[in-house]
Amino acid sequence: MLAQRKAALLGEYGMPKYLEPKEVVEAIENAFGPLECRVELVGQRLGFCVFDIDGNALLPLLSWHARWARKPESLQSRINVLRQRVELEGYILDPWEISA
Repeated sequence: MLAQRKAALLGEYGMPKYLEPKEVVEAIENAFGPLECRVELVGQRLGFCVFDIDGNALLPLLSWHARWARKPESLQSRINVLRQRVELEGYILDPWEISA
């Protein structure tokens, strides 16, 4: 299983796979389903916020540098921490992982 995951994160010739900006935005938007997550890419920064069904922000507006977010393993790790925070508030999130 670890070998499959490693292979999925590597591109051609064993080089690390980097996500395109559109893929990063889509990954973050999908990470908190069924809740709403709005993501905006402005220059080299990603801004996003997760909302409950009443439109209240569950996490403060987050701003990350887009460069490291393009690395699937880094993005997956940080998103998982945020998902845990949301789940600790009692919300049940859909299963999620970055598709390679």
